[in-house]
Amino acid sequence: MRQRDSRRWMLVVLCIAWGLWMFHLRDIPYGLHHDAMFNLVDTIEVLHGRLHLYFPANFGREPLFIYSTAGMARLWRADWIWVQRMTSVVWGMLGLASTYALMRRLVGPRAAGWGSALAAGSFWLLMVSRLGLRAITLLFFANLTAFALLKAAEPGQRRPLPWWSLAGAVGGLAQYTYLASRALFVLPAGLLLWAAWPRRPQGQPFWRRLAGPLLALGLMATLFLPLHITMSRATQPARLRELDAPLRMALAGRPLPLLNAMGETVSALFWRGPEAPSDYLYNLPGRPALSLPLTLAFALGLVSLLAKRESRRMMPWLAFLGLVGLLPDLLSSGGPLYLRGIMALPYLFALVGAGAAGLCAFTERFAGRPGRAAGVILALALLGWQYGESAHAYFRQWALAPQTLRIYNGDLRALADSAPSVEGARTFISTDFWLDLDQQTFQFLSAHPEGVEWFRIQHGVPLPAHGGALYWITLSTPMPAEWQEFFRYASQQYTLPGPDGHTPLAVGYLMNEAGVQAGASALELRPLEEPVTFGELLTLESAHAGQSGSEVILWSDWRVAGAGRPSAPAHIVAEMVGSDGHVWSRADIPLACAPQSWQEGDRCIQMIRLTMPGDMPPGHYMTRAYVYIDPDHPLAMRAGGNFLAAPPRAASVTVASPPAGSLPAAPYPVEPALAGRLVPLGRWEQWDKVYAGVPYLVHIRWKSAGDVETNRLRFVLRALADDGSVVWEGEAPAQNALPAAWPAGRTLRLAHRFTVGDADITGALPPVTLQICAEWNGAVDGCAGLGRAEWANPPRVWELAQAPAHSLQVQWP
Repeated sequence: MRQRDSRRWMLVVLCIAWGLWMFHLRDIPYGLHHDAMFNLVDTIEVLHGRLHLYFPANFGREPLFIYSTAGMARLWRADWIWVQRMTSVVWGMLGLASTYALMRRLVGPRAAGWGSALAAGSFWLLMVSRLGLRAITLLFFANLTAFALLKAAEPGQRRPLPWWSLAGAVGGLAQYTYLASRALFVLPAGLLLWAAWPRRPQGQPFWRRLAGPLLALGLMATLFLPLHITMSRATQPARLRELDAPLRMALAGRPLPLLNAMGETVSALFWRGPEAPSDYLYNLPGRPALSLPLTLAFALGLVSLLAKRESRRMMPWLAFLGLVGLLPDLLSSGGPLYLRGIMALPYLFALVGAGAAGLCAFTERFAGRPGRAAGVILALALLGWQYGESAHAYFRQWALAPQTLRIYNGDLRALADSAPSVEGARTFISTDFWLDLDQQTFQFLSAHPEGVEWFRIQHGVPLPAHGGALYWITLSTPMPAEWQEFFRYASQQYTLPGPDGHTPLAVGYLMNEAGVQAGASALELRPLEEPVTFGELLTLESAHAGQSGSEVILWSDWRVAGAGRPSAPAHIVAEMVGSDGHVWSRADIPLACAPQSWQEGDRCIQMIRLTMPGDMPPGHYMTRAYVYIDPDHPLAMRAGGNFLAAPPRAASVTVASPPAGSLPAAPYPVEPALAGRLVPLGRWEQWDKVYAGVPYLVHIRWKSAGDVETNRLRFVLRALADDGSVVWEGEAPAQNALPAAWPAGRTLRLAHRFTVGDADITGALPPVTLQICAEWNGAVDGCAGLGRAEWANPPRVWELAQAPAHSLQVQWP
């Protein structure tokens, strides 16, 4: 291919790529991913003059893409999402042009023309060039670094130092693009080792061979140093070593994670990509980087380059550069290949292009001009198939997939574009754990984000103090079945379809004031004896609890007590407690209703799931709840003018059937002191000192190794001296109601109350080892060792002639 023809060809390729990448740029992907939203937030910060060398939010991000987006915003002053994606397209065009220049250097103009054209139409480059993420900026700088190194190491190069300097400078700037750019340090380091190899033919003085790679490596390190220092101060050390975890495990003698990462990467290139639902983030699950026709062209290109003497000398360069480009994936995993492995794209498609060029040359050699025409037609057919298949996979299969619409917040985009508003009804949008991120994302998607309120449907529903409500349940947060009874009282229902016209992205329920009250009444909440106010912010007014499988669901009604707002997100802690005060289950969840839009008198119906452990016996339990903003300082509780010293009782619940939940690990181990049908598995209390005559309570998990009739079962406490003799033995009855028959294999957590000695014991007492033993028909049937403890006389108790008076009224629930 002549110089002029290659330029024309590349101009056509760039124009086609530009048209393909600009097609419905703002609308596909439909929505805005949280990662892109963080970049936009920082772009606005830059436009307001707040400049950073490293942006620490969202696990930390390099600055180059954010600053280039800010420059594009200054230039265009258009829609934020379009500006961000337009910036990505521009970087993609620069990357494609530099890819052609690098391919031309490696495999010649004809193979470079075919390779760059096939790369431009690939799903890989189409995806990365439109996302609005910083990885695309790395392609241009990595290509320019490799090109400069090739020029510097070219045989007969008279002035290599300028090229070494350019490689070091561009490689240093590449560190400000994306985390995977750290692999570029391997390029000058590898060339330095090659230059210093002692058995290498000595064509130049030793110091001259080392000067170029050392210069490039030094420049890269110098330019990277300010960013490295800033990153070290702004982010966690784990972020700096994110890419080498499998390598460090391999060096520690565990090579399997590294081998798995390498296997995943090779499979993701040629055979089959990862298939997790989360892979819709950057790919279609299971889709490899190179389809079967491209893989065959890759193999043909490899053979054709090895067959020619003049191209064979470039194969070490192709292998070295390609491995460095894949290094971030080989050391971590092949999941995010399209981002972390972006540097390898030119070398993979260089071989694919060599295969297409080799096909044309092969047919021309055996059939002359007709064969050449046939080869060109086959290569053009491959090119057309590549563009058509990639466009269909991207614009139809990937962009319209429900998983993609969910990941990229397509539901929020649909609400921003076409959600109706109803006069007299406040609008609430459901979200999940990422409530703050969804709020910020909606501000970029909607022209009028004000007036919209947010809630977490998994945890609760807000009720306005006056008027009706329009609740939007989004695709990202499907409605739990427990809320269906509440929304049955909606007077009207809306559905917002996705861009395909079929996938429902959001469902709206319009409820008038009477419907809201009727829906709340359907939940059967019971008023508390006295409402409890927490920190003058929220008042707990009613609650209800009931068993649902292996869970207890606690419904609670919270009313906004005043016009104040919490200084930080509020959390509700709910506990399920036995009659002895033992906490069997605990849940800590954020408040379902966003406090930014609180109005005095608003209510929030909170649904809290308390998972019952598998060793929890049937019986009567109490639920209680409290609120905190600072985890170390729960909000003050007040009921009827009195402050409460403990969390208030919310509702009682009867566990009728044994739960089928998992068994949480016990905080303290036990040692089976004597084998039997009852085997101890763990305990929840521990003492270093026990006092004679003072009652203690210990919870022990027992597992039955055989059927046991509990009417003949009793538990005793034994205190053993160092020589194994029993110095005290007393009753340690189970406080729980035991089943009549304890079947083999069943696990129960029993509460045992005991004392060690009488209160009137005098004299020095020896240290003891405590055991609780199960006896059946008078014979020991298993013992649990509670450890060694100091045994002491009970402390003196002084009795006052008159009780102290105080003014603080405290109520103990």
